[in-house]
Amino acid sequence: MRGNQFHHQGAISVLLTVLSGITLPFIVTNLETFAQTPSTQIQCSEVEIKNYIQKLSNSEPSIYNALVACKNKAVPELIKALKSPNQQIRIMAITALGEIGSPDAILPLSDLLQKQTRWDIRVSVIFALSNFGKQGVPRLVTALKDKDWYIRYQAANALNEIGFDAKDAIPALNSAVKDENINVRSARSRTNIYTRALPFGISLTDRLGAYIRRVESAIGNIGVGNVTGTTIHVESKMNRLPLPLMCQVPALSNIFKWKCLQNSVKPQIIDKNNVQKLK
Repeated sequence: MRGNQFHHQGAISVLLTVLSGITLPFIVTNLETFAQTPSTQIQCSEVEIKNYIQKLSNSEPSIYNALVACKNKAVPELIKALKSPNQQIRIMAITALGEIGSPDAILPLSDLLQKQTRWDIRVSVIFALSNFGKQGVPRLVTALKDKDWYIRYQAANALNEIGFDAKDAIPALNSAVKDENINVRSARSRTNIYTRALPFGISLTDRLGAYIRRVESAIGNIGVGNVTGTTIHVESKMNRLPLPLMCQVPALSNIFKWKCLQNSVKPQIIDKNNVQKLK
């Protein structure tokens, strides 16, 4: 009897082993297939993109990221969203166009910068144009001559962010040294386009010195109204990332909270609503 019991148990064990060999690959295969089904992937149809844009006002990172992931497919609808009556949708659409970087968006963004009166929308456009590199430089150079000092100030910051590809803007930035507003002048003083565009013929010592100044400029923190400013110690900040440009504007950082890292270097934040027009 006991021998038969062991025999049955052995048969059951063999059967379970065989079944597991058959069903386990089947289960794994089906799980992989399920994970790759369209229902779990980002949908980039025209209908879905319109739906994403309508939900931008909810400030959901997943919705914004889905639009950016759709890339050029999302550009036509994002350009239409530039005329949305909802200011938050407009700002997020502007920023998404900047991240996607389609040349088709440069002209609509430039028109918005020229014709829009809301400063937060215009600043959003400036930051978006900085993502286009050399293609965005002519528009930012024009913004350096804007009647609004805050637009001139952020245009200088954006050109500085572009770096070497903005070398054609150096003459216009030189004129900013004489700007009537001290904030614009201080932004110009932090510009490191010169050090990024240094020719290879200079000495290694000069090149190293320029590199150090470039690092200090990237992590520097100049106080409002302070002409010379102060520099944060390099060794204490090298392991921290500089904030994205838009995170330096409270009106925009509130919308893009997930992009503004808590452990980033403290930037120079000049809020247009809380700073007087200093000369």
